[in-house]
Amino acid sequence: MDSDSSDSDSPSSILPASLDNPSNPYFLHHGENPGVILVTDRLNGDNYHSWSRSMSKVISAKNKTGFITGIHKKPKSKADPLYLPWIRCNDMVVSWILNSVAKNIGSSILYIDNASDMWKDLQDRFSQGNRPRIFQLHKAISSLKQDQKSVSDYYTELKSFWDELANYRRLPQCSVETLRFFEEIQQEEYVMQFLMGLSDSFNSIRSQILLIDPFPSMNKVISLVLQEEKQREITLETSVPSLESVAALTAKPMKIGTNASKQTNFRKDKPVCSHCGYTGHTSEKCYKIHGFPPGFKSKRGNNASAYQSYSSMGKSNDDAPKFSLSQDQYQQLLAMLKTTIYFIISESSQLWHFTNSTATFH
Repeated sequence: MDSDSSDSDSPSSILPASLDNPSNPYFLHHGENPGVILVTDRLNGDNYHSWSRSMSKVISAKNKTGFITGIHKKPKSKADPLYLPWIRCNDMVVSWILNSVAKNIGSSILYIDNASDMWKDLQDRFSQGNRPRIFQLHKAISSLKQDQKSVSDYYTELKSFWDELANYRRLPQCSVETLRFFEEIQQEEYVMQFLMGLSDSFNSIRSQILLIDPFPSMNKVISLVLQEEKQREITLETSVPSLESVAALTAKPMKIGTNASKQTNFRKDKPVCSHCGYTGHTSEKCYKIHGFPPGFKSKRGNNASAYQSYSSMGKSNDDAPKFSLSQDQYQQLLAMLKTTIYFIISESSQLWHFTNSTATFH
């Protein structure tokens, strides 16, 4: 009897007495559900390290880590008061694992009853072959470019590679000073990789960062580049025409006729015709409205022919189709304008820095 109570396999010696205590690993909240999916990305064979890290965090938050590490072992006797609580908690963890793996992987571990055995099976199967994955990560980091992505999206994608790669690295036992030295080297490597993938439009800010001494951390660098990006967005908002202004210009083409032919420079003592725009008469006496008298000749030439040309010109303009831009066409035009302005701003900034540095040198 004494040997049974001191048996290390029995969890009763390491657990609180009350199963209603939330700190007890055998406690199951009424909201716990065996059908819940704990992580967003299921295990598919290639993402084991990120999946196991996410699963470990969630299971730890539910105070069930001991069931996947094997600390809480199955009681040997069904008469043990912890036998049924262990069965319930173990089955709950097994269900969580099955719901968080791909269907083909789940079918291969379906008949494993113990949660710790199931966890170890997945670990032994998918945690091997670290070097090929490390090679893939290094290749992905070196080839990653910003292209059309925002600075935030580009940095987020790059950081996910860094974090996964760091999971494979194990620093040796060393002093605090040595550890800080390794961290500084790592930060500088991150900054270099980030700057190499930036778009060429950030050449100016990239050159400034490389000249900073002491060399800034990754957080400081991303803050500077994000500020530069926001400043350019503000400049573009004030430089690029709005949709309403572009639509107004394209929907109403300028007419050649009454208003276009008005003369702005005229003598104030002569009347101006509101119809043809000429000085010396009003619309009540305008020949283009009331007709030219027989045999009428003018210094301006053949007015009858001019009137016919004027009339046909106005008519053809009225009958001309009105052009307008669709939403997609406007967005394409806007993107082209933004790209052009980005290039102009970048080139102007680089020219200013070059001129300023030259003047300082002389």
